[in-house]
Amino acid sequence: MGPDPKRLNTVRAEATLNSARQDLDRIRKLKERGSATEVQLLKAEVALALGDALLEQAKAELTAAESDLENTLIRSPIRGIISRSEVNPGAYVEKGRAPLARIDQMDPVRLSYDIPYVERIEQLAIDDLSSPKELLENVTLRVKISETWIYSKTTKPDNVSSRVDYSTGNLTVWAELSNPNFILRPGMRVTVLPSIKSE
Repeated sequence: MGPDPKRLNTVRAEATLNSARQDLDRIRKLKERGSATEVQLLKAEVALALGDALLEQAKAELTAAESDLENTLIRSPIRGIISRSEVNPGAYVEKGRAPLARIDQMDPVRLSYDIPYVERIEQLAIDDLSSPKELLENVTLRVKISETWIYSKTTKPDNVSSRVDYSTGNLTVWAELSNPNFILRPGMRVTVLPSIKSE
């Protein structure tokens, strides 16, 4: 990709203005010694004013071009990876059209895992379960990626299903886990290792 023409125009205009400023200084000195005419001085002053105007114009054009470029960027509100693009690079798109791409959120990632409901109540020695959050208190989660690899980050569960699965007796629990290096991926199977802190 070649140099940006608008930026080059600005550089050229700055060079022209500097040259005009030097010429005016030279002509003024010559005029003081009587070696330059009033017309030469006037021409130098006009050239300086023109150079200044050209620089301002070039700066305005550069600002407009940068603004246009900024308006072509689409920023995602989440940290993730585009998994499927719906348009080709360079395609013209309009506001309000169908999604341009699917972005899989990578940081944080959302975990879901099941816990045996009755066993967890016994572990926590809960007599009154007026709030499901009581099932989540004092629980810290670690993630086992493989037999020898435990993920370095920990988290806490933040939500639990209201229904027990009839066939398994389990509740589903959800948590968000920091994933700044995108090691964990959507759909990846891991083992969640909950540890319960005793009071």
